[in-house]
Amino acid sequence: MLKINQKPSLRFKGFSDAWEQYRLGDLGKTFTGLSGKSANDFGHGDGRYVTYMNVFANTISNPSIVEKIEVDNSQNQVQYCDVFFTTSSETPEEVGMSSIWLNNTENTYLNSFCFGYRPHFKFDPLYLGYLLRSPMFRKDITILAQGISRYNISKNKVMEIKVLIPSLEEQNKIGTSLRKLDNLITLHQSKYGKLVNIKKALLGKMFPENGFDIPKIRFKGFTDAWKNRALGEILKTYQFKPFLAEPNVNGKYQIIQQGDNSVAGFADGNPFENFEKVILFGDHTVSIYKPEKPFFLATDGIKILSSDGLNGDFLYFLMARYKPSPQGYTRHFTVLKAISSWITTNAIEQSKISVFLKSLDNLIILHQLKYEKLVNIKKALLEKMFI
Repeated sequence: MLKINQKPSLRFKGFSDAWEQYRLGDLGKTFTGLSGKSANDFGHGDGRYVTYMNVFANTISNPSIVEKIEVDNSQNQVQYCDVFFTTSSETPEEVGMSSIWLNNTENTYLNSFCFGYRPHFKFDPLYLGYLLRSPMFRKDITILAQGISRYNISKNKVMEIKVLIPSLEEQNKIGTSLRKLDNLITLHQSKYGKLVNIKKALLGKMFPENGFDIPKIRFKGFTDAWKNRALGEILKTYQFKPFLAEPNVNGKYQIIQQGDNSVAGFADGNPFENFEKVILFGDHTVSIYKPEKPFFLATDGIKILSSDGLNGDFLYFLMARYKPSPQGYTRHFTVLKAISSWITTNAIEQSKISVFLKSLDNLIILHQLKYEKLVNIKKALLEKMFI
């Protein structure tokens, strides 16, 4: 044990003591995952084992991501505060991913593609979990990765890594704050996922299904039947060449490249101004994008589309339902044009549908942005709260 005067760049108020340095192997011992098993042993039984992907994906192991196995008292059962490490991966940056187990369930084992670490040092469990996922520790792990097409790591080498540890009270502060942040991240990720699924369901119900001329969900006051038309009959294309542009430093107008929402830069000149009526379709990426301001194009692989009698937002949501999958060398727009769709020619109904779905899109974007912001905050904290 060695006291280190080095301090993290971000620290809770009231803590000033030097952190202490240890070899990881001096603070605990390793154990193996499942061994001597055949395929017939898995998928049934009263035992459970923690999966590789559970370890790989979660700083704190998810107790529900386990698989069935027969109870075997000759195997190492996992315990509260055990740490699991993956032993191999396709890239050195992803080898040796760690996950801490914070449960007390009997007859639970570790999969055979990971090894376990059982500390005898008094750690705050949350702190330990985040320490072993911190950029500093991950850098040391990556250096140890060995291989060419697949990378492996030695548990003995992992035990040689030195870690810096503060007092138990400071550990608790760090671990608790990062756990709260993780919970917020999970919350917004969950809300984002739910809203995406709600939108998908509404796109199926606010437009008629095949064989029906009215949608299942409709705003009050609208009763007229919708009309079935081939998209090729109603879509209007614009010349793209006048609007191709290269980025420049002082550009005023966005340049759209292929992708559902991809801005390649900005340019000056004469952009496409009538953006409210049109959508953009990426022929190679099979992407659909609704511009919200004047634009240029980065590539001739993007088609500018509108439809007489349909507002641009309604056309966007209509097309979002029929985005074709890539089909070899078949031009995607050719595939799209052959699709028949039900449309309402009532401008007020189009507007109500568009406004509602746009408000849902804005909620989706809001939670996506909050999620991404929190992920970046967590990344910064992991860099600044550990040495």
